Amino acid sequence: MKIMHRWMAAGLLGLLAVGVFPGCEVGTPDDATPVGNGNFSGYYVGSSNANLVANNSGNPVTSLTLSQFGNQLQGVDNNGMLFKGTIGDIISATATFTLTGSSTAGAAVTINGNLRASGTTATMAGTWVEPGLYSGIYGTASIAPITNSVVTAAVARLASSL
Repeated sequence: MKIMHRWMAAGLLGLLAVGVFPGCEVGTPDDATPVGNGNFSGYYVGSSNANLVANNSGNPVTSLTLSQFGNQLQGVDNNGMLFKGTIGDIISATATFTLTGSSTAGAAVTINGNLRASGTTATMAGTWVEPGLYSGIYGTASIAPITNSVVTAAVARLASSL
């Protein structure tokens, strides 16, 4: 009987811990949080027929097809390699991003940088990081225009309330 009470008490403490510490909830990588102000999805290529990544192990990276779903990013390079990551809030048509994946040589890759929009053109600029190798990544893509919709929306709400 004492053993049964101990198991019940342990289960109750576990339930209380979940209720008391809701920040400890574990999500999935597929959870997307909305990102205001636009979307940087596009086909990014190096400028002037240059590689997108200046130096990397394995086959050259000349392009990256980037898809944005809320704050989640997914990229597929010209070699078919998959990269996943996140994007920060878009402020003044600029956002930070991080992607992880691997090179065709099997090296782990982390890409950190900024995405900037100007009209229908986006620029990806950052750093390609492999164990023992750092390189620049730079390219452009055509995208849907990104506006500072937070300010635009606030002005529209203010105008409609007058």
